[in-house]
Amino acid sequence: MNDALPVDFQKDTFGIFEKMFDSLVKLEEDPSDTVLLHGQYLQWHKMKSLASLYSVSEFIKIAHQIELHFYNASIGKNVISKDNILRFRKTVKAFKEKIQADVYCINNHVDGLGEDSLDRVILGEHVCVKEGKGVNKSKVLIVEDDPVNSALLEENVKYFVDDLEIVSVDNAEEGIFYFFTEEFSVIFLDIMMPNINGNDFIAIAEKNYCLNNLQSPCNIVVQTAVQSITELSAIAQKECVQEVVRKPIDINRIKECVERYCM
Repeated sequence: MNDALPVDFQKDTFGIFEKMFDSLVKLEEDPSDTVLLHGQYLQWHKMKSLASLYSVSEFIKIAHQIELHFYNASIGKNVISKDNILRFRKTVKAFKEKIQADVYCINNHVDGLGEDSLDRVILGEHVCVKEGKGVNKSKVLIVEDDPVNSALLEENVKYFVDDLEIVSVDNAEEGIFYFFTEEFSVIFLDIMMPNINGNDFIAIAEKNYCLNNLQSPCNIVVQTAVQSITELSAIAQKECVQEVVRKPIDINRIKECVERYCM
């Protein structure tokens, strides 16, 4: 596939790639530096969220895999070797070159191999990155004030994984209550709601994560009709926001989110 990347995606991500590359150079000297490892996790997380905003699906897949790898390394669940850091650095360099050239062909980044070989190419033969972040794998929370959108979302989530438990609420206040009292594998969150809105929900989640009141960043998937790219880009780069899906809802995007965070 040879498609030009969205201009805003290029603008938002080029600086992130620069930071990634510089940090990886430092990590080669000390692969156990938890501050640098967490920083890499945050950068790959931002990359994935921004890719979701602009529907660059192949970037989402790769960034999600590498994000989990660095997250687990930062909390001591796995160890990153210097060889793997070199692999990551080459991957980042390839991404940067593609953005600079305004040409997008993800297969070139992974030597033309299929998706099944992705872990092997980027991470090495014996690295597993498909482990989640320790959240319950059987519950979904939907926070959406529009009853039609809520029903459509719930119907499609059930269609893709019929054994999930779904909690659906029509306001952020009730959503926050469930957020603090139960564990969810993914939270589908609307932004434009009366009283407490989705941005308030995210701010509360981020604050509690920073205060160590949460064991791990929550998996929030924002689905919204907000049109401002500036606002959406800022939302996408929040640590607790995994992906941004713009309305009208793309059923395939919902399916990908369910597969990524619930299975």
